[in-house]
Amino acid sequence: MVSDIQMYHPEKFNRALREGTFFEAFSEELGKGKGIIDHRFAEVPNRIQLLAAGIRDTLASLRPNASRGRVAGE
Repeated sequence: MVSDIQMYHPEKFNRALREGTFFEAFSEELGKGKGIIDHRFAEVPNRIQLLAAGIRDTLASLRPNASRGRVAGE
């Protein structure tokens, strides 16, 4: 999901990553992704928590000189 957002909105993505506003900047896209996950993986417990953790980890790995702590907007 993060790579799709990055590919289709590169400038907005880079700005949001730099400013720590990813979750606010892409709330609509993330909401759609959550709906897809809920539909496709309804049988997986904690699916949204797993999705959120994956997004946080991915963002942390993409931020230069950033710790793997909390990502703004959570």
